[in-house]
Amino acid sequence: MLNKKLLLEIGTEDLPSRNLNNLSEELKKNIEYLFKKNNIKYSFIENYFTNIRLIFIFYDLEREVFIEEKYIKGPLVSKCYDEVN
Repeated sequence: MLNKKLLLEIGTEDLPSRNLNNLSEELKKNIEYLFKKNNIKYSFIENYFTNIRLIFIFYDLEREVFIEEKYIKGPLVSKCYDEVN
């Protein structure tokens, strides 16, 4: 199975240049967290930015994502309604 690269480019309004590095790094951390949470595997991420673009490149991204099936049991139906409903 071949692993691939993924390019994620986010276009924005004109962002202040003094905050771009921090913004790009924070967004990268959030993306890494979400990928890990959703079991999406990759080797590393590079990020680049301009005042109107944020760019993330994911290397060795697996082509298949395995989603864990969960069974979540809710409350009893009798507890969902009161005398009025």
